[in-house]
Amino acid sequence: MLEYFKISHFPQRISVGKAILKAFPPTVAYLTFAWLMLLALPERAWQIKSQTLIAISLFGIWRYSWQVTNVFRHWRYRRHVFPALRAEADALEDPFPDRLFVMIPSYHEDYYVTEMIFNALVRDVCMLPCKVVFVASVGSSKEAEFIRKVVAGIKGSYGIKLIIMQQHQGKRIAMGHALRAIAREFNDPFMWHPKVNDDVVVFMDGDTLVKPGTFSKCLPFFKLHPQMAALTTDNIGLQQDSTTLFHDWYSLKFAQRNHQFYSHALSKRMLTLTGRFSMFRASIVVKEEFIRFVEADYLESWMYGRFRFLMGDDKSTWFYLLKKGYEMLYVPDAPVIAVETRQEHFFSTSISLMRRWYGNMLCNNLRAIKLGPRPMGKFIWWSIVDQRLTTWTPLVGPASMIMMSLFISPFYLVFYTSWIICTRLVMLWVYVLEGFELRTSHLPLMLFNQWVGAALKVITIYNLDKQTWNKKNKYSKSIKKKDSTLNRVRYILRTMLIVMNFTLLLTFCGLGTGALTLPSLAELTDIAPMTVQKNVDQDTVVVSMNIAPDADVGQAVMKELLRSNKNLPLRLEIPAGHFVIDTPIIISRNNVILKGAGQGKTFLRSCLNSDQGEAVLHVLGKKEKRIGRLKEPLPLHSSMLTATKWHKGNEFIWIGVSNDEEFLDSINAVKWRKTRPPLRQYIGRVEDSISEFIMMRAVPGIEFPAGTEVYAPKMVTNVIISNFSLEQKVPKMKRKDVQGRYENLAEKYALDGVRFEWAADCMLKDVNITMAGRHPIAFESCKEITVDDVIVDGVWNKGKKGNGYVRFARSFGCSIQNSIIRNIRHLTFQWGSSGNLVENCIIETDINFHGGFSHDNTVRHCTFSPPKWHHWGKITRMPEGGGTYAPPDGDRNRVEE
Repeated sequence: MLEYFKISHFPQRISVGKAILKAFPPTVAYLTFAWLMLLALPERAWQIKSQTLIAISLFGIWRYSWQVTNVFRHWRYRRHVFPALRAEADALEDPFPDRLFVMIPSYHEDYYVTEMIFNALVRDVCMLPCKVVFVASVGSSKEAEFIRKVVAGIKGSYGIKLIIMQQHQGKRIAMGHALRAIAREFNDPFMWHPKVNDDVVVFMDGDTLVKPGTFSKCLPFFKLHPQMAALTTDNIGLQQDSTTLFHDWYSLKFAQRNHQFYSHALSKRMLTLTGRFSMFRASIVVKEEFIRFVEADYLESWMYGRFRFLMGDDKSTWFYLLKKGYEMLYVPDAPVIAVETRQEHFFSTSISLMRRWYGNMLCNNLRAIKLGPRPMGKFIWWSIVDQRLTTWTPLVGPASMIMMSLFISPFYLVFYTSWIICTRLVMLWVYVLEGFELRTSHLPLMLFNQWVGAALKVITIYNLDKQTWNKKNKYSKSIKKKDSTLNRVRYILRTMLIVMNFTLLLTFCGLGTGALTLPSLAELTDIAPMTVQKNVDQDTVVVSMNIAPDADVGQAVMKELLRSNKNLPLRLEIPAGHFVIDTPIIISRNNVILKGAGQGKTFLRSCLNSDQGEAVLHVLGKKEKRIGRLKEPLPLHSSMLTATKWHKGNEFIWIGVSNDEEFLDSINAVKWRKTRPPLRQYIGRVEDSISEFIMMRAVPGIEFPAGTEVYAPKMVTNVIISNFSLEQKVPKMKRKDVQGRYENLAEKYALDGVRFEWAADCMLKDVNITMAGRHPIAFESCKEITVDDVIVDGVWNKGKKGNGYVRFARSFGCSIQNSIIRNIRHLTFQWGSSGNLVENCIIETDINFHGGFSHDNTVRHCTFSPPKWHHWGKITRMPEGGGTYAPPDGDRNRVEE
């Protein structure tokens, strides 16, 4: 019967001694290759920084300690626990059940395989003193007739009852019908016997070959352990050609499986009850609850909706028993043979199989984790958690190496390759000492399983509803959904999540190894004076400016900004002393730090007027031209939008729509009813984009209709301004001249102190702004600007037409904290601003929600004490219907104690 595979005996694991001898040639070859690579490295390669490997090494220690734990548990079960169990089972006087049921789905198997399988099966069960019932689910009447002839032609088969059922609706439905047929036989009152609880049902595939003695070795455990619900056995692969990659791949897969199962069995649980060959206590699996669970198991998810499983019946049976707290057993000395006829297209077939296996695993993994340790024990529960973690953890090493090789030194690739060879050989030798025949191909195949397998898990975890039953690329079925629009949205979301996973993986690995750095974040906590230097590690150009007293510091700063390399971060340090600003400082590039020696040490005096610029210090980006419009409305709580002409790589997005009569009516705008400026607008950070589909990091908080304008602004980012005092001078005027007067008394000098415009991720810290010309601080079309530990004291112009504000306008997610604000007209939120925060401040003016549909802004934990001459109270809100200068505000503008 085995002549189809050109062998004369059942395959089996080789002895440990023979395995060691066969393992030496490939081991020596790999170690020699690693040694030669290291030997060929130049001397400078050994001088690269070793600390960049610390993150990988620490991570590796955790992963390898888990491997060592499994090795120890394997050894204990193999050497001590299972031999004791085998001895007890062999000592039973009455080891076999009265009835044995064998369920065999055999769907369009090759006839020579079917003949081989049933020959071996019948010959083994004929040796048992049991009543035997076969229930075979087949794909055609010809297949059914062939099985009848094969079984009838075997000597001793007359005592076997054969029930054949033809399946039409897939394997799970067929299994449900087969189990109900078994249940009828099991519950037949004429077949009842006192030891009915010992009866056994075997679940096996139509391509599984049982070796002689398999049943006699496994069945006694059901009588030995009444609490045991199921057991499974070792698998050995059988292919027609033992020289192919498929043979080596399967042999490695089954060796790894065998190693892990020994360890898990120590906890009397398994991580799967393989459908190839597992035995179950009949009294459990004939229950309608069990049958229905296997037949109609499903998953419900926010992403996929509710869908039934087409595959993975072995995971459903396992989860049912795990949930109920039943014990399971691994019987390693009764291996079955997995007949594999696939021999072509290794990569496409192996990837297809792994996606199917991992899909089955991931469908059940999360719900098994949610059960907690109680029904299964802490070790098995953590093994299930680790099973999910291995969706990402195997990729940490290669991702880190990619980042280090690209951004630090290609020599890391050589070191990592040598490390991989050594560590993977150690892992393979663990299997060798268990009887595994090591071949040269097994090391790259192990990496293929780990790295490609992990990447496939990342992809599969977002495609769990895509199920395909694929047998030699002939028979497949997948779930289809009718709603094409919903399918497109799901496709976009899946793709974005997958891209985000790999992007975050590379980013975190780059940061963890030092291949990537965040100099701007590091600067946020660095307020100590610095010396003149070039920072080689971060490639930050540091310039300590040598400026004469009363010299134009604005001109000196602008000269450095213009001549510096815009691709490198720039730190400009202004020394202690008194300096004038006769030239506006306009920062229109990213990654700039402008830093003085401290508020009481560096004094900057502006002599500018409003004809020279908008502000003394102006961080200025660009809105750019309109690139498209929204193709579909953006709902209230959505961050995903569809925009025409969008280009991948744009980091920020601006959306805005003109005001129409319907919208103005909805916000009760009575006196102000203009089309522009748009009240509904938002600046978002683009998380990811695919073609015209864009995912923003946060939701805008308001709705936008189709046709809304879309821009890709060039925001200036990572600018930090800190550690100095700034004052606007007005000739022939003194501070006392404007105290308590809400008029524009120096309009020629009405320019802002510090103005952020089309800027993001910037900071103003430890700055004293005294007597600004117009607005001491202005946020205009900004995203997430932080102002911290700033003193604002006085304004020359604080009259009508919008002067004298600390102003949030068309800005989103900005904040002022730990600051003092006094002697100005208002602290305002206006013109569509949202998500802004003022916190832990002393405010000696009023908080003014100044109209223009600003919404979702918060002021909290602040002290309010306007002076007696201030015309307004502590909190000012727009009147009903708005004013002539602006329409009403939106909702959720809060002031909290």
